[in-house]
Amino acid sequence: MKIFRYFAYVSVALLGANEGNAESEKQSAQQIYNVAQDAYDKGDWAEAIKGFERVVKPDDGGPIGHSQAIIRARLAQAYAALGDADPALVSANIALRGLGPDEVIERSNMWMAVAQASRFQLDIVTAVIYYNKVIAEAEKAKMDDAKVAAEIGEALALMTVDPKQSAALMSRQINDPANTSTKSKFYLAQLNDFLGRATLNMGDPRGALHYFEIAGKQSGGLETTKINHVQQAIRGDAAIAAQLKNDSDLVREYLTFTGAGHLPSEGWANGIGDSPVCGGEAELDPKDVAVVEFSIANDGHVLGAVPIYASRPGTMGLAFAKAVREWHWNPALLAGMNAFWRDSIRLEMRCTTRPKPQKLSDLFIRDTVNWLTSKGVPASDILAPEKTKIDDTDPRLSETNLSSIWPLYLSLVKSVWGGNGERIGRAAQRLDAALTKNEAPDFVRALVINLEGNVSGGSPGGYSSRRAEWLAESLAPFEARYPQSRSAAWLNLEYAIALETSGRLEKAKPILEHVLSFPSDRVEAHDPIRVVATLHLAAQQKRSGDEAGATALVAAAGISRAQCSVVDVRPVPRNNDIASSEFPSEALRWGFEGYVRESFDINADGGVDHVRTIISYPPFVFGPATEKSVAKFRYIAPFIDGTAAGCDGQINSVRYVIPH
Repeated sequence: MKIFRYFAYVSVALLGANEGNAESEKQSAQQIYNVAQDAYDKGDWAEAIKGFERVVKPDDGGPIGHSQAIIRARLAQAYAALGDADPALVSANIALRGLGPDEVIERSNMWMAVAQASRFQLDIVTAVIYYNKVIAEAEKAKMDDAKVAAEIGEALALMTVDPKQSAALMSRQINDPANTSTKSKFYLAQLNDFLGRATLNMGDPRGALHYFEIAGKQSGGLETTKINHVQQAIRGDAAIAAQLKNDSDLVREYLTFTGAGHLPSEGWANGIGDSPVCGGEAELDPKDVAVVEFSIANDGHVLGAVPIYASRPGTMGLAFAKAVREWHWNPALLAGMNAFWRDSIRLEMRCTTRPKPQKLSDLFIRDTVNWLTSKGVPASDILAPEKTKIDDTDPRLSETNLSSIWPLYLSLVKSVWGGNGERIGRAAQRLDAALTKNEAPDFVRALVINLEGNVSGGSPGGYSSRRAEWLAESLAPFEARYPQSRSAAWLNLEYAIALETSGRLEKAKPILEHVLSFPSDRVEAHDPIRVVATLHLAAQQKRSGDEAGATALVAAAGISRAQCSVVDVRPVPRNNDIASSEFPSEALRWGFEGYVRESFDINADGGVDHVRTIISYPPFVFGPATEKSVAKFRYIAPFIDGTAAGCDGQINSVRYVIPH
């Protein structure tokens, strides 16, 4: 639903007021404004923003002129229309300082922009306050369109928070004779879809389907193959209702006509972040389910994440959407993704039972960042690897000075994610030259070696074998150069785990013993490297029948279960493959591909308990079949006092791709 607008013509005199520029510069600014206003009138928000940003003055917190208030108002509405909440709120609040109390239309527009932006930020309390401001002013000034837009916005804000109130607001719109007699069928289809969505969140999927069917007919039918986003949303909503009615055939039928179930590119799943942890302010329960819809911007950040469905009212659905807002895609992975598809992605989500454990590589990323900042590289120039926006034309990639090291490392990350061997080689050569020139310490080089060993492809066993080979080749010269270093201990541990994962347990055992032989002043008693190595060696001893020796090893190390809950101990898989024959038959029949992330606990015997789907695309398609497959997984589990250690809330991801 686009933000309502009442347009006011801004003259050259208005725009030029208090600017203090030469006449030719005033005219130039007016021309820029006119182009931006024209784009704004056409709903070309990106182009409008580009122009308005060029003529808006920096804000110093003081009073602003009327012309600047008008520009800020336009800018706020354009950002809000795109769902970019932060800049919309900033511009709206600046604009309100320059608008007089009698400018009812413009002030209402700004309240609407604040309400819309707050809704996109998932600040529902603020959104409702400002929607109600618009409604009250619109009733006094008889601005019917403004009142309708605000009531619909409020209904959307309350969709999963207070679905009963949301349904009441939507029913009022649908039953208003002014709407039924003057509005298009397509407009009415959206109203019925929103009422159906509210009904769905009230726990009445059968009643919701009634409204979705009406919306489908009003929007042109549910069976057409060429659709817009509104039709896509109606069908997606109907699929959720069908799922809650346990009508799996109807679920697939509706989803088929949304375009869901066809993965856009091999690397898309790499951007999917973490589900929220159970508990927290929203008191998330493992049984809670939400469907979140979001868009991916060109630079990889998430726009407009909102809960479409939540299995119970309140703030639960918002907690899932807030988690999705923090996700970020590497822009390089977006090249193969259809823009229509990434404008409205929907995922089924549940909470995880423990926070994401600390990866060993995180320790070395932290050390590398600290080293660079100590050498004068600004912290603002150092982004998390998954949030990199490094472009191939970045001039730092052709340099070898200190400030080029992090961009070169991120370029290597980007190349590894892309899986292009030739590109990886070039990126690694450039980075090595920079490390050599700047005498980079051992932990930086270890980080790079570990990253280069992460090139994927083929079966899980094949990947682990290739990784083990790479680490074996790299370790000898590294240990010769940095003997007994903590970095060498880490790389040896990574080598041992790669051997274990590829099935070469006996070969891994002496490597683990080697890690534990490092002096305690290099690898301290409770260093995560020593903890993980101890648990892996003890698990091997237990498996070979020496349970007493394994227990003594863990006890002597003084390892607690609390330690294991925050460290990625990486239980060794003995059977975690899903055969092609386990591809869900209904999904195969409908031609669906998908992505599923499963959470499970590993017991002391290596079996799997409490299997739960925590992320699924498309929603409700692949989860049940995947849970059955994962329940058969087996591991060599680290243990303490006879029970599995650090093995609760394990995560396993599965991609279902139909061979072409």
